[in-house]
Amino acid sequence: MSGEHKTVIQGTASKYVKLNVGGSLHYTTIGTLTKHDNMLRAMFSGRMEVLTDSEGWILIDRCGKHFGTILNFLRDGSVSLPDSRRELQELLVEAKYYLMDTSGGSS
Repeated sequence: MSGEHKTVIQGTASKYVKLNVGGSLHYTTIGTLTKHDNMLRAMFSGRMEVLTDSEGWILIDRCGKHFGTILNFLRDGSVSLPDSRRELQELLVEAKYYLMDTSGGSS
């Protein structure tokens, strides 16, 4: 895509960022993304460059189907798990990608 560039994201915990995860659009705070020790904290704490488009959306090259659940876990520390075994497996794959603690312990 034209207009993409890499940048380092920095700001206060209350700063909002726009995320495009595989076409699924999300709007959340740096505080939510950096609340737990995982890949998203590394991406949004200024330690890594992230890819953004010309409109300022931060691009994450993953399927966005379960990203809302990942965000809710970051916000609340727990989520309701899907009933379907397939959906649960998909969610676990995404949690593993983002280096989320799926052991059930607190971070």
